[in-house]
Order: sequence, then structure tokens, then C-alpha cells
Amino acid sequence: LQSVILGIGLNRGVASTEDEWNGPGAVEVDGVLLPCAGGQQGVTTLGEAYVSACPAPFRLLAERIGQEALLAGLADFGLLSPPTFALPTAGADVAAAVAQQNPSALGTGQGSLPVSPLQMALVAAASADNGRIPPLHIVAAERAPGGQWQPVDPDSSPRGTISPGHVDLLSELMQAAADEGAAAAAGGGQGR
Repeated sequence: LQSVILGIGLNRGVASTEDEWNGPGAVEVDGVLLPCAGGQQGVTTLGEAYVSACPAPFRLLAERIGQEALLAGLADFGLLSPPTFALPTAGADVAAAVAQQNPSALGTGQGSLPVSPLQMALVAAASADNGRIPPLHIVAAERAPGGQWQPVDPDSSPRGTISPGHVDLLSELMQAAADEGAAAAAGGGQGR
């Protein structure tokens, strides 16, 4: 969720990856200390905190974004309602419940924001397509017996999340996290 929170902050103009960070990287949630996944050594900016997966800066960033803008950004990413899809989908419209939460809990990924694997795949798709979430569809065309193939339009339209420039910036940070940060161990590296 840090990618989404940072993307919202960048797009709203309330954050920069060069913003200084001098506080702790870890944060306590419900009596449990959540540390930086990649270690906090050398973390002095918001971008470095992202690479090291430090939750504390994103708790404060969510508070700085504010409840209304945070909810609007989460809705832009399609995380407050089930995806529009030609097949029946299960899921509740959680916007009202999420609106009652403290932004700092959402900023650390510890709030009550239920998301499906499909919703997170759409967040990743937005990163791959300059901030646009593609419309979902199962088939590109259909054909009656003996007939010609006819294109099938998706049930929805692409929608934007964050600007292409901010997508590029997040992609660079994601690559840094994979190469040398908190996600390096997943690729066989040692991380920080």
C-alpha cells in the first residue's frame, strides 16, 4: 500500500521523494512494532524510506494527505469498491467504513481496507500503463457459429490514478527497492 500512498501524496503535491526524514522508520500498531523491512540505516528521505519499506513516514504522509484526499485517491485506484467486471464479483462497497478510519492506520497498511488480489493487480497494471487502470474484460471478440468474429467492448473505461511522471518516479523507487532495498531478498539479493 506504500506505493499507493506515495502516489497519492505525489499527485496531490503534498510529498516529494526528496522530502527529508529524520524520524524513526518503525511504527507501533496495536502494541506491535513494525520495523523497516529493509533496515533503516541511511534512510534520510521519503524515497529512501520507500526503498527500505519503512512504515512510519507513510503514516505521517497519509495524515498530511488528509482524510478526504486519501479516500479520493484510494477510490481512483479502485480500492474502495469491487472492480467492474462482466462476471459477478463479490465484495462490499467499503468507502463508508474506510472513511471512518484514521488516515495514519491506512498509511501504514494496518487499517481495515480489504482489497482483493484482482484490485492489487489493477494497481500494478496502472504502474505499467502510465497511471491508467485498464478496463477489465474476459474476451476480446466473440463469434456465433458460422459467423464472423465481432469485437466485445469492455464493460468499463480506463481510469486514471496518478500522473505518468509520478508513475515513472514510483517505478524508479520500486526498481531501487528490488535491486538494493527491502525487496532485494525476494530476488535472491541480500537487501540493505
